[in-house]
Amino acid sequence: MKKKIKNEKKAVILSILFALIIVTLGCQLDNRTIGAAVNEADKTVPGTVWMELADPISPAYGTFIVEVHCNSGSQNVAAYGFDIGFDTNYVNPKVSVGQNGATTENTSDGVMIAAASLNGNVLKISGFDVNGKGPGSDLHILNVHFNYTNFDNLYNNGTTLTLIVDNLTNSSSQPIANAQGSTLKIGQ
Repeated sequence: MKKKIKNEKKAVILSILFALIIVTLGCQLDNRTIGAAVNEADKTVPGTVWMELADPISPAYGTFIVEVHCNSGSQNVAAYGFDIGFDTNYVNPKVSVGQNGATTENTSDGVMIAAASLNGNVLKISGFDVNGKGPGSDLHILNVHFNYTNFDNLYNNGTTLTLIVDNLTNSSSQPIANAQGSTLKIGQ
């Protein structure tokens, strides 16, 4: 009887090891990532708002994060309105996170963000910070969480996200001059 139990324990241990090996090999079979994104913004110009990938996009996750940055020059950013256009054949906002996919790392009092999808291919985002953020040449304003519809499609064909600045206002309620958006090419 003891020999039978000992053999069963060995079989369970071997099964677990075999499963771990299979999982490890399976994860290593597709180690492609999309990390090189082309950003067409001149980040040196105050008023420029641009997007960057937070991390390389992997086939293992199904999601990715785009960071929205701003060069506010010598001013604080107190309020903003952005439209981010996307192709639903490749990506969609992850609406289960934050405000329809939009989040901010600043969780202090006086920071608000709202986002809504327009026409299914534009995410309209508005934000407000009572104290203003900045000033600075590379302010991380917010994150937008996306799901990709098919990694191979995104990897092989690529897609472009387009950011349009509706408004960019300083803490004195004055527009920040030369406010301009940008595009972010993801994938091939």
